[in-house]
Amino acid sequence: MHSRWEKKLFVAICGKHGIRTYRYIRQKYTTTTVRLAKPFMESVLWPEYKKYADILHKLTEEISSDLISKIHLVKEEDETVIAGELPVMPGASAP
Repeated sequence: MHSRWEKKLFVAICGKHGIRTYRYIRQKYTTTTVRLAKPFMESVLWPEYKKYADILHKLTEEISSDLISKIHLVKEEDETVIAGELPVMPGASAP
């Protein structure tokens, strides 16, 4: 899973089907494990997860875009373009 939200979604779907998830200590918080038959995973669990994950991603994108536009509406003309070379940070190598 790429995020906590994706993991929560997967764990919820597993719980709906009576499947317990687990992870070992020191594993990343986005890691989860299940023990089940591969055909069930491929035909039921994973397609359902993918369907809801797509919805989650679309909603997240819409909410993020809406929030950002409410904070500040950035127009292309609002961006200031400065002519010249970028300063080189001390200790950094020049391109």
